[in-house]
Amino acid sequence: MSDEQFKPDLDGENKEKEPSKGSVNIVINKYEHLVTALSNPKTLVKTIIVISALVMTIFVGISLIALILKNYYPYNAMRSNQYGATIIKDEDVEVIYWLFNSADLWANSGIEVKKGDIISVRTSGAFNTAIHHLTDDARNNKQEYKWISPTGGNQSDNNKDIRRNSFRIAENEEPNVILMQVVPENISNSKWPFDTCWSKKYAVYIDGRPRGDTIPDIYVIGSEKKNIRIQTSGILHFAVNDIALTHLIIDEMLRSDIKDTTILNPKELKAYRKSNFVDAWFVDNVGSFLVVIERKHQ
Repeated sequence: MSDEQFKPDLDGENKEKEPSKGSVNIVINKYEHLVTALSNPKTLVKTIIVISALVMTIFVGISLIALILKNYYPYNAMRSNQYGATIIKDEDVEVIYWLFNSADLWANSGIEVKKGDIISVRTSGAFNTAIHHLTDDARNNKQEYKWISPTGGNQSDNNKDIRRNSFRIAENEEPNVILMQVVPENISNSKWPFDTCWSKKYAVYIDGRPRGDTIPDIYVIGSEKKNIRIQTSGILHFAVNDIALTHLIIDEMLRSDIKDTTILNPKELKAYRKSNFVDAWFVDNVGSFLVVIERKHQ
């Protein structure tokens, strides 16, 4: 070893330098691997693809869960009106349930429709046209007066019932079939029909015949009527196809050639006319129908 290669450290120059007092060295290496990885373009692209795939998987999974829950527990808004109709509405369709009392003449459902609406109506149930006939049948242990379905029919084979058919609301339709009409809101919200049925203009809403200037849209529903296009805005009213004893109808009855007082009793009819008892042949009905109305959103 030469003298130049070995020089004794006589003055301490080769001694390791100690850090000066008061200084601190900090080395941060927590994200060193991440920074190193992301500094490589290929690694960066792969990382972005993996994160995107993970986000999409989570999104699809949440969407599937939402669809499954909606299928079993569909989101909807439910409300009811003052006439007892229950309205269930979601983003696609509105379904309305309402119990129609057969004893009501043109019963107000409170269900509002607009011109151009397309609705489908289904009904189920049964009614009897006279509770006193029903009690007589029970007392006599026989069934002369039938329970009638939404599609209608004569209450019995009795000639009296058949001879009266020409005076029904819709004389050319099946007796006692369920009917529906759209009544303008201003009339529906009045004490209709009994304060307007004497007017020639509005008598039509009571007996279903075009006697005045306004011709209503009367629909024969029966057990089902699909895709009804509403022609005028208003409120849906329902009735069974029986006889509304308006002054006009009673006058027709008294002028008819039916002289059998068991079928049309003049004294009885005049008493109804005097007392304005328009729904005399409705109030003794017993039984109800469930009316289901479906309206698709346009």
